Amino acid sequence: MLKNMGEIENPYLDTIYRQVVTEHFQSNEWREILINPEGTSTTLRNESTLPQSGGHCFKDIPNRFVFWCVLYDKLELVEYSLDMNLTENQVRIHFRHSPVLESGISVYETLESVVLLVPTACSCHRLTFPRPNHLENNNDNALLDSSIFSNFNVPSIDDPATFYSYNAKLSNPYSAASCLDQKHDAIFIIALQNNVMLYILVHPFQQDIYVYSLDNKCELKVWSIDKSIYIYIMDMKKMYAASTENGLRPHIIHKSFDNLLLLTIYLSLSESSTFVVLEPCTDHGMFKLQQTFNVRSPINSRLVDMSLYGNEIWCIWRTGKDTACVKSVNIRNGGWKDCSLDNNVVEQPIQYSSNPK
Repeated sequence: MLKNMGEIENPYLDTIYRQVVTEHFQSNEWREILINPEGTSTTLRNESTLPQSGGHCFKDIPNRFVFWCVLYDKLELVEYSLDMNLTENQVRIHFRHSPVLESGISVYETLESVVLLVPTACSCHRLTFPRPNHLENNNDNALLDSSIFSNFNVPSIDDPATFYSYNAKLSNPYSAASCLDQKHDAIFIIALQNNVMLYILVHPFQQDIYVYSLDNKCELKVWSIDKSIYIYIMDMKKMYAASTENGLRPHIIHKSFDNLLLLTIYLSLSESSTFVVLEPCTDHGMFKLQQTFNVRSPINSRLVDMSLYGNEIWCIWRTGKDTACVKSVNIRNGGWKDCSLDNNVVEQPIQYSSNPK
């Protein structure tokens, strides 16, 4: 987690970031929940697979986050705050023998709720929690607050209205995408194993819902759920890398939708991998993807992960010496910038007990 230490009012000052180590806020006290999905699953990968993780920053609630970590069929959820201590903020859900499809996890905020969508290899789950500003703080200590996970329990996740099971024994699902539609219904897209590897996402657009898929041939396709047809196909290799082979790591496709929907695509190429930002729009009633930005990867750097936040693409890289570093690029007018880190030690916050005794 990086915290901005710069003076935003002065554009001539360099921005400095301080790394906040979230392990300082974490304890060994987990609420354990065991789920037995009704569908038939399949083995997607070895249980020794490295953990995959992600997170969500609450809108209009500063310094408060939800992080998740996936290890095979276990999902760990932790809520953090940099301003106060949260009680009962750690939940570990075990979807027995049904690996979690981490790429399909998404978080949405409604007026009163935080909705977490979780697909597994044989089930799809909608988990609903209260928004932090709708929680009633019964603690006398102003630096102590209840987590959104404090009242989460087995009956809430076992409600048939919150999950769907399917038979995946012969289908071999390997990836997923999820979203809330215009009516706040949960939409899940599951990618099944075949000869073409797909990187997918899904999001509402006007009165329809579109599925965006990027294959290993760099073809970006847009599928209309309402019309059940492909409405748009873009040959990205022809546009951005006609004579270049694919790189060693997979392509990436992400979305951001604070004010408008933007697709951020990383084309993994053997030479000069490329970032492309596209905006879905219409032109005389016809759907199209309008390029808003593209930039080449930094030289001698291997991408670990990326995210579009505001107008900045943030990336974790490994250099030729296998050293990790953070770089960002402004999608409106910029080139790559190194992330300057404050090396001062961050003191561990004071812990307040929830027990008045």
